[in-house]
Amino acid sequence: MWVITHRQHHADSDQLHDYQNPRVIGKLRSWFTVYPKTTFNIRFGKDIIQCTHSKFIYKHYFKMQFILYAIIFLINPWIVILVLAIPMTVVFHGAASIGVLTHMWGYRVLDTPDKSTNNWVASILSCGEGWHNYHHAKPGDYRQGYNWWELDPPAWIIERFFKNDA
Repeated sequence: MWVITHRQHHADSDQLHDYQNPRVIGKLRSWFTVYPKTTFNIRFGKDIIQCTHSKFIYKHYFKMQFILYAIIFLINPWIVILVLAIPMTVVFHGAASIGVLTHMWGYRVLDTPDKSTNNWVASILSCGEGWHNYHHAKPGDYRQGYNWWELDPPAWIIERFFKNDA
């Protein structure tokens, strides 16, 4: 669902029917509502729907989560709060900050047909994902920050451990 909605957002970015548009659905509502009422267009996710790994995760997601949380709870209940609940809350608000802050305030480097911007606050809250103008200009690129001063920890991890040098 996330892939479909994200791709749909890119196709309709900052338009009236963009499910993430804070100018239409409101800044506060877009911050606290993960998926406001919207029509999901399945054409944005045919490849994901047909993927064997995605089907497995979709079918067994809640079972896997329950088993993981049960094991962690049995080890130490505080771990559930400190290692799962608090970080998940921070990640949720970091992701919400991207939708609101980077489509309302910030600076633009690249010309895109939408109103996406690069925003320092969103980047700090989301570990570099706030360089949203770059993301909308080059959605297939794993990098978010392109200048040396634009912190982009996920790109550093990808370049260090996962990027194919061949």
